[in-house]
Amino acid sequence: MKRPDAPEPRRPVAAYAQIDVLRGWCCLGVIVFHASLYLPEPGPDAYMAVYTAIARKLYYAVDVFFVVSGFLIGRGLLATMARPDYYRHFYARRARRIFPLYFTFLAATAALALSPAFAGAPGWKQFCGSALPWASVFLLNARFAAVGFGVAPVVVHQFWSLSVEEQFYAVAPAFLRFGQRHGLARVVAAAVLAVGAAAVVGSRHWPLFFSKIGFAAGSVPLLLGVLIAALESRPRALRRLLRLALAGCALALACAFASPGPAIGLLGCEWVGAVSGAAALVVACVSAAPAPPRDGRQRAAGRLGRMGRALLGHVGRRCYGVYVFQQVVIAGIAAAAGAAPLRALVVGYPLTAQVAAVATTLALSTAAAAVSWRWLESRFVAGARPGAGPARRSALAPAAALTSPRAAP
Repeated sequence: MKRPDAPEPRRPVAAYAQIDVLRGWCCLGVIVFHASLYLPEPGPDAYMAVYTAIARKLYYAVDVFFVVSGFLIGRGLLATMARPDYYRHFYARRARRIFPLYFTFLAATAALALSPAFAGAPGWKQFCGSALPWASVFLLNARFAAVGFGVAPVVVHQFWSLSVEEQFYAVAPAFLRFGQRHGLARVVAAAVLAVGAAAVVGSRHWPLFFSKIGFAAGSVPLLLGVLIAALESRPRALRRLLRLALAGCALALACAFASPGPAIGLLGCEWVGAVSGAAALVVACVSAAPAPPRDGRQRAAGRLGRMGRALLGHVGRRCYGVYVFQQVVIAGIAAAAGAAPLRALVVGYPLTAQVAAVATTLALSTAAAAVSWRWLESRFVAGARPGAGPARRSALAPAAALTSPRAAP
């Protein structure tokens, strides 16, 4: 007779369509967040005040992306643990997936920064000397934490999160191999508690090292993703983790609303609640049973729901390209909205302008991501046919957070 918590066979990663949909929702959320930052500020408006307050909290979708990324990378590392070329295999695949688009984009940004047209624009003049060397070695988050975001144009502000991920993945293979020898779930859970406590306490005394864009704060949701991967084949343990994450989210957010200020430093109760909630969402997606086959006789609402999930899943599968290009699109929209012909419309109808900007950004950045995959990225990723669409799930596809922490609470 099977034990209640006996390991089950791992489902193929393609079975987790819910994760793609979740990433699509998060892409939408962080685009809303960025649009609320860069479009012209309207006058006093009660509806816009509510919208802006909600949009600024969508910054915490970054934690969902980190948890998803930790789950996918942890799952891939556990599956290849027995390979003799374990380390070389991981780092080579990582480089082929990340480097082509990332360094092409950095090179194009540097070329624009050196051109006379952008010489006086904020952030562009200092980019090549003050930010490009740090971005090239994935330390842009440390540079931003030290001197602020003014040393780089807005189109590269989101790369702080990719820097956090790459720093974590530099040590992830060795960490997982160590954990595999000493009880992976216990080692990862202990690391989550230790690093999380250090981030919360340290953010009060050493904000440079423990800020919201620092390695410690970013590694907590990444470690939670690895923990979910370690418990994936143990449904009872996953359900226990889900209950703990929901309880931690509720308790931390209750404390955040009850407290008049950040009682435990910059990374306070709100951040703890957001990280716990992100872990709960991913556990729910991983634990969900695959959808049963449909007989095709669905009502219009059901068809619209499937269309929405298909659209969000499509965006989620291309989230790396959306991550790279969405700031460019938003910067272009913000520049157009600041011009005289459109500024009156944006200020007069701010909520309509925000919705239009979000829809345009989502459409254009997804289209740019598809073109990038077809003509650039697919030529480097092992097993991908040049010109073909992205795999339904690549265990090494980055789920880097899409947000810039500018104006984060």
